[in-house]
Amino acid sequence: MTLAELIIASAILSMIVVTMAMLAQAVQQNSDYGDGHGEAAQHARVTLGRICRNVNEASANASFPGLLVLSTQVGNWQFPDTLVVWHPQRTAANPQGLPGAPAGLPLFQELVIYCPQPGSPNNLLEITDPGDTRTVPAWNDAADWSTELAAVIASKTASQTVLTDLLRTAVVSGTSNPAPRGMVRFVTRLEPTAAQWTSYQQAQLAWRNLSWAQSLYGATTGLRQVWLRIELQLVPGEASLPTDPTGNGAIPFFGSATLYYQMPRGST
Repeated sequence: MTLAELIIASAILSMIVVTMAMLAQAVQQNSDYGDGHGEAAQHARVTLGRICRNVNEASANASFPGLLVLSTQVGNWQFPDTLVVWHPQRTAANPQGLPGAPAGLPLFQELVIYCPQPGSPNNLLEITDPGDTRTVPAWNDAADWSTELAAVIASKTASQTVLTDLLRTAVVSGTSNPAPRGMVRFVTRLEPTAAQWTSYQQAQLAWRNLSWAQSLYGATTGLRQVWLRIELQLVPGEASLPTDPTGNGAIPFFGSATLYYQMPRGST
């Protein structure tokens, strides 16, 4: 072979090698993409299924409607990223309250708490504290709840389970707090609403005019609905983190659960 022929053959061989390398890289990227999306979907399926199952099995009464969502204030923004579910392992300790007294409140040991992990907001935690026998604050006392839950989350006796470590994180722009936050959102709706129930207790709204679920009520009880919506943003697997550190390719997942229970007429 002449020198010219050898140079041409080498160039053609180099082109073939480069093309095959690019093809192999594309195949690997597609495989990682599919595996990452499958991993995120599996995490979302397990996480949403577990939360929804506990909500559907929750205890509830006139004093505590089974669920509580707490928001964190960052600058001018509210982040409803903490969910509390009244889910005792067996029968609730005081579901009805003492005779002539308001309906009972849960104990901390009967709660299941869902929130991003402080310091590692890509982890979504499920927290229980079976040894805490204290009674929780009133359902509408947000300040007390924030204080108490912060203590439970930091407690060394509480049990913490990581439901997923793929939660997308982001920094809130325009604030003095640059700490990233996990992208999870909980939204609840009550029918009748808390405001309607308060108006009824103050004799400002008639029993029949409460927005009963499916319009089901009678002379002594009415049907209340508690609806929960869950929004998760998960990154498509650990393989995507080095190439997408800000989580722009995160996948949204949605879930919902509903709890129904009877409200007795005249309850406080």
